[in-house]
Amino acid sequence: MTSESFSSRNPRSCFWTFSLLAMFAGILLSRSPVQAARPSGADIYYLRCAVCHYSDRTEKKFGPGLKGLYSRETLVNGKPVNDQNLNEFISNGLPGLMPGFRYTLDQADTKTLIEYLKTL
Repeated sequence: MTSESFSSRNPRSCFWTFSLLAMFAGILLSRSPVQAARPSGADIYYLRCAVCHYSDRTEKKFGPGLKGLYSRETLVNGKPVNDQNLNEFISNGLPGLMPGFRYTLDQADTKTLIEYLKTL
């Protein structure tokens, strides 16, 4: 190995070296990172909701049972049962009754949970 400095090498070889490095860096950066599998609606329910709500009955546990939720006219806050109101309710909660989950569930998880609740 010689002791010549990097700047005194052939400019063409430096150009190609840097071009190849830039190309490989571009390829690596353009690949999307491996995504972790998203939890199912049932997984989210059992992790976040089951401690307070039954899924297989309408009786109250700490909060109301959620079986047949979408066949009801209103939520406990008096608003009609629909995706938008349920999303709002899950995200914001109801002071003194249910905590909001806006900091622990992202919108995709909330939507997945709502789709699961429709099946109860």
